[in-house]
Amino acid sequence: MEEKLEYVAAGEGMVVLPLSMAAFYTRADVVHVPVSDLAPHRVCLAWAAGRTSPLLAEFAELAESAESAGSAGSAAEQLGSVGGSR
Repeated sequence: MEEKLEYVAAGEGMVVLPLSMAAFYTRADVVHVPVSDLAPHRVCLAWAAGRTSPLLAEFAELAESAESAGSAGSAAEQLGSVGGSR
């Protein structure tokens, strides 16, 4: 993160940050401007494909139960499509 902000401070780029990162990484030479019209982001779980554990499976199930009702597919299905494994 600090390297990205170095590029921004040098005038060589810009970056979109979560509010928590913008609050944590404050610098006098970088301006943070809120962007209110971006779509909400999604957070996904991921782990090594060969790793199996009852704790991982339970955590994925808990995350899935907390997921909003309007999302497409289960957390396990979505993770399986990107190489996740239980």
